[in-house]
Amino acid sequence: MRKHSITLIVALAYAAVLANAATWCSAAATETSKEEVVRLESIYSLSETLARLRTALEANGLKIFATIDHHAAAQSVGLDMPPTTVLIYGNPKGGTALMLAAPDFALELPLRLLVREGEHGKST
Repeated sequence: MRKHSITLIVALAYAAVLANAATWCSAAATETSKEEVVRLESIYSLSETLARLRTALEANGLKIFATIDHHAAAQSVGLDMPPTTVLIYGNPKGGTALMLAAPDFALELPLRLLVREGEHGKST
């Protein structure tokens, strides 16, 4: 079940990219695609969720380009916020093909995953 949850997140991220790619590549598409967010609750701590996501992304051939720790950034300027981390990831081979077909798709790439600590220490 645990492995399936992380695989599901990766699959959902790919599905979102493919759905957007179809919209961007379609000659009939005249409206900007509507941004959608899929929220899932993790049964693991924030650090364990991040570790598992990193492992799953890399195991599926995706490269993690950056990790942004918003909590640490807030603390560096004397502010506080719940632990919040963004993983920026993708596949240059697949992303390049999408951007060659529809250059504006570069606004959607690379992909991002937000992991934050919510109520009662649960990660989403």
